[in-house]
Amino acid sequence: MLISTCSTNPNSEINSLPVPNISLCNENVQHLHPDAFEATLETTTILAIRSNVMLTNEGPGHTLCDVFNFGNKFKNQEELFLRNNRITLFPENALGPINNLVYFSFGDDSNTEVFQRMESKVFSKLPKLQSLDISGPFLTSEKLAPDTFEGIARDIHVNLRGNRMTQLVAGFE
Repeated sequence: MLISTCSTNPNSEINSLPVPNISLCNENVQHLHPDAFEATLETTTILAIRSNVMLTNEGPGHTLCDVFNFGNKFKNQEELFLRNNRITLFPENALGPINNLVYFSFGDDSNTEVFQRMESKVFSKLPKLQSLDISGPFLTSEKLAPDTFEGIARDIHVNLRGNRMTQLVAGFE
């Protein structure tokens, strides 16, 4: 079953469905209620939040971690997609711990000016991470903390295609 809309009412019928895949794509999602999909936290393995041009993690009514706090609640998720939203900051504690996450995709394929900064060690609390896709023109060397990639597994596949980085930061050997 695939759900493509989000109810902000935690008592809504939609929140009682055991949903393995949640896709909030090409919607007008502006805010993710912390209790949305509460009943699916143990059963959801794929969470895709893509192309919501109104979804941001800054400004009135938003905290820097709203989107990440929502995503981190899914304890058994294996794949997380956060692409083409208006996320401006990726804080150090944004991901984790998400113990079963094996694939993470983050980026913005069109708007290079929205994203501002990726903080230190953001991937260090993902013990099973095997593939990291942070491709796209949004990424420059200046937008990365020097130790952004510190703590990631040595055998991980990282896709940096299409970025505008001029130098590689620490964590890759």
